[in-house]
Amino acid sequence: MRVLVAYDGGDAGERLLGAIAPWLRDTEAEVHMITVVHPKDIQDTARPHGSHALTPAGTTSGQLLSVSEPLTELAEDRTQALAATRITTEERLYEVAGGYVPKASVVVHAELAEDTAGAIARAATRLDVDVIAIGTHGRTGMSHVLMGSVAEAVVRNATVPVLVVGPKVKVVPPA
Repeated sequence: MRVLVAYDGGDAGERLLGAIAPWLRDTEAEVHMITVVHPKDIQDTARPHGSHALTPAGTTSGQLLSVSEPLTELAEDRTQALAATRITTEERLYEVAGGYVPKASVVVHAELAEDTAGAIARAATRLDVDVIAIGTHGRTGMSHVLMGSVAEAVVRNATVPVLVVGPKVKVVPPA
């Protein structure tokens, strides 16, 4: 059995893993963990060519001293920032998976997408999984209207069954 675990890095994701970890271990499922990162949440740290963060050395009268300051190197551009985010996210997913299902076959996926629910549903199809597992915050009322529900959108768009773990599920954290 192949299971796609949609992990958000927060309380809902931890509750989800705590709830389904025993089942994943018992069934010896092939686990695919996915986290979707919105590209706008990734910031590059590059500076325009020729600029640097250091200000010229000078006196209180404003005259420049003949001090040579090194130009700082570009930390990373947008492409490097996206790649670095993908790598650190995948490393984190392996770390989290190791805490809950240490002996399971786990493959991690860090997706960059504006539509989190769509990315999860597309990954489920691409990976040919049998079920998607996702946590929900259980928002209602105005917060649900404003924030929406990724879990709800996954349920609507998925072509496989979706297991949703809600906010009232009590689980024991991994040992």
